[in-house]
Amino acid sequence: MVARCLPAHHWHVPPSSLCDLFCPISLHITRPTPATYPAPAGVLWSISPRLVTFLLCYAFMGTFGTAFFFGRPLASLQQRILRLEADLRFGLVRLRWGLLLLGALHLLICML
Repeated sequence: MVARCLPAHHWHVPPSSLCDLFCPISLHITRPTPATYPAPAGVLWSISPRLVTFLLCYAFMGTFGTAFFFGRPLASLQQRILRLEADLRFGLVRLRWGLLLLGALHLLICML
C-alpha cells in the first residue's frame, strides 16, 4: 500500500491539543486578581493600621507624583521627536522629487 499525504488543511493542530499531547499534567499559574489584593492588606492592617495607611499614601503619591513630574516632560519630548521625524520625512520626499526632476532634466539635455 502507498502512504498518502494529508491535505494541507489537516496539518494545522490547535494549540490546546498540542498542550494535551506534551503536557499531560497541566500546570496553571495564576495571576493575582483584584480580589486577592485586600488579603495581605487585611493582615497588615491587623498588625499595624498606621503602616497600611503610610504604604497606601506612599504608593498613591509615588504613582501620581512620578506621572506628573516625568509624564508631562516626556509627553512634550515625544511630540517634539514626532514633529522632527515628520519634518525629516517631508524633507526627504522633497529631495527625492527634486532629484527626479533633475534626472528628467538631465535626460532631456542628453537627448538634444
